[in-house]
Amino acid sequence: MIRTQVRAIARAGAAAGATPHLMAPMVSTFEDVTMLREIVADALASLDAEGAARAARLVVGIMIEVPSAALCAPELAPEVDFFSVGSNDLTQYILAMDRTNARLAAAADALHPAVLRAIRATVEGADTRGIPVAVCGELAADPLGAAVLVGLGVDELSMDAGALDGVRLMLSRITSMELRELAGVALRARSAGQVRAAATAVVGGAPAGTWAPAGTGA
Repeated sequence: MIRTQVRAIARAGAAAGATPHLMAPMVSTFEDVTMLREIVADALASLDAEGAARAARLVVGIMIEVPSAALCAPELAPEVDFFSVGSNDLTQYILAMDRTNARLAAAADALHPAVLRAIRATVEGADTRGIPVAVCGELAADPLGAAVLVGLGVDELSMDAGALDGVRLMLSRITSMELRELAGVALRARSAGQVRAAATAVVGGAPAGTWAPAGTGA
């Protein structure tokens, strides 16, 4: 099935005159990435054998949402073109808290220092090969989370369109040095509450009404 999907993506890329980006979820081992690369190579070779038009290349990345992938980021980085951190799943697996359990919602906080350390490890692994790191999930849309993520060295934030203006305005009002200092405090913190307090002190200068904390439905 994956081979069929890759073939279709490559053919669509040719038709659109674009270079498709392909991302694999739930990668947990080096063998997963090896298998992905082999499937992509086989799919492209099969198109070439048929004389079918295809994109010249595919930009292949992986989701970092399993702790083993974050810990092995330096080994995985040479094999892919980008990382994308799935903050919701990474949080539930690191904290061993089911994200669908409403009773655990308050405790399953993506700003927990353990989650942030895993994201930092991912960024450091990516930096060894110069590949970008994105973050998707609720954390990127939370102004407090976005501030910490940028300070950690994350390159791209993915969020609902409704959150873009508030996060963009907030980031424009804070210096890179302040964000890096905030990230350092967050990594040394003992709880998500301490991280939120530190981030609130930095983000607090944003004008009222430009954003709402995560969980308010904004």
